Amino acid sequence: MSGTPLPLPTPSPPEATAADGARARAADLLWGGPRAAFALLSRVPVGAGPLSAAAQRWSPAFFPLVGLGLGGAAGAVLVLARPLLGDWVAACLALLTLVVCTGALHEDGLADTADALGAGGGPERIRAILKDSRIGTFGAVALGLFLLLRVGLLVRLSALAPLAVVIAAVLSRTAPVGLLAVLPYVTPGPSAKNRQVANTGWRQMSLAAVLAAGVLLAAFGLGGFSPLALGAAVLATVVLTVAAGNLFRRRLGGVTGDFLGATQQATEVVVLLVLAVSWPIFP
Repeated sequence: MSGTPLPLPTPSPPEATAADGARARAADLLWGGPRAAFALLSRVPVGAGPLSAAAQRWSPAFFPLVGLGLGGAAGAVLVLARPLLGDWVAACLALLTLVVCTGALHEDGLADTADALGAGGGPERIRAILKDSRIGTFGAVALGLFLLLRVGLLVRLSALAPLAVVIAAVLSRTAPVGLLAVLPYVTPGPSAKNRQVANTGWRQMSLAAVLAAGVLLAAFGLGGFSPLALGAAVLATVVLTVAAGNLFRRRLGGVTGDFLGATQQATEVVVLLVLAVSWPIFP
């Protein structure tokens, strides 16, 4: 007995396929990219669904957005805690907020980088130290000094600290995007946890710069820091990023996740330092 033949699938018109592809790319850019960025740089829950390779590639473009969220949380802690507990305790609580929200991701990168580059030796020795989970002398000293500097600078900034911590969080997460765009990612394949991030290019860097610029414009609109003070912070970020990139290229031929974390920490301290010095000079 012959059955009724099944209808053949109707081929999708080319314009429908193109529209579906455009919608998928837009979803990767507008939703997948930010979600991947928060998943990579923070402990903020962003859902358990899978992330496409395209979303992961676009995630660095939204690193400044992560900085805005994390800096906003730390700034809110400063606003709430300063009147009740004073500058020092409020600064410590704000720093604790950043560490908890990121899982100390960047601090770990700072310690590993300080140990690897401080110990001397060639690329193989640097890679071996970066893989070692233990913290050495250079890493412990770097962690202690950077934590003290961050707290001390927030205390120095006083009433301007909530805004300053947002600016520093955004700029310090823009700097690693620049390094990813111009330097090779040299972590070996089996050790690399986020290989798609290595495909960062000028498109991601451009979007990250636009997002960071938008935050700076909003900061200027809120008052507290003059254009000269904000410009000095941006210039310091660029100078430090270039210097760090030259160091990483010379010592290992490119960047690793730990190097990017160290760059974030160093940039955050430098931006806070520049703002603390410049706001009395450029009111």
